[in-house]
Amino acid sequence: SGMSYSWFSRLFKKVSRYNFKEYLTLVRLNKARTLLRDTRTPITEISHSCGFQEHKYLIAAFNKYCGVTPTEYRKRFVSRQNIRESELALGEDCLCLPLNHALLERLAASSRSPSAL
Repeated sequence: SGMSYSWFSRLFKKVSRYNFKEYLTLVRLNKARTLLRDTRTPITEISHSCGFQEHKYLIAAFNKYCGVTPTEYRKRFVSRQNIRESELALGEDCLCLPLNHALLERLAASSRSPSAL
């Protein structure tokens, strides 16, 4: 029932490549990428709607995981007619992932039985 954050994070890293905080950042970046591509919503609003406390944290995460700023990411999509081509060009360098339900199920099972990992 009760589990410390550090224990949870260690379990999470065993079943994924990331600690929980990192994974959460990647999930938030996925949502931000979609909003940057599909809307004209200002970056400050996108950052807040994706769970970043300030837009500077979104910018820092984008630089770290995607190698470009959110503004540059959006410009690359707007400047190209073929969105799929742009996605492929950025997708290889941008480490963003969808929520993995199988991963979460394994994590839940391992929290009940640590030997399940």
